[in-house]
Amino acid sequence: MVKVNKSSQLMEALKDKRVFSSADAVVVGVEIFYSRAPRTVRDWAREGLVRRIPDFEAEERGLVKPGRAQLAWYEFNSNL
Repeated sequence: MVKVNKSSQLMEALKDKRVFSSADAVVVGVEIFYSRAPRTVRDWAREGLVRRIPDFEAEERGLVKPGRAQLAWYEFNSNL
């Protein structure tokens, strides 16, 4: 039996989305019982696995909903 760690499970679940928010990471983290999911995504950004989308770019892409809380948006690098 192959054991997969929580970080890998999180990555596989979020890769399908390609562009995801910090809230998406929390939802997936809850589903797999991984409370460290948001911190892991920030670690991936620091390592260069994902790119944090700046707020102005998130607005241009239509990711930001008016009147909603500001979320951090990320996308996987194209070489993954």
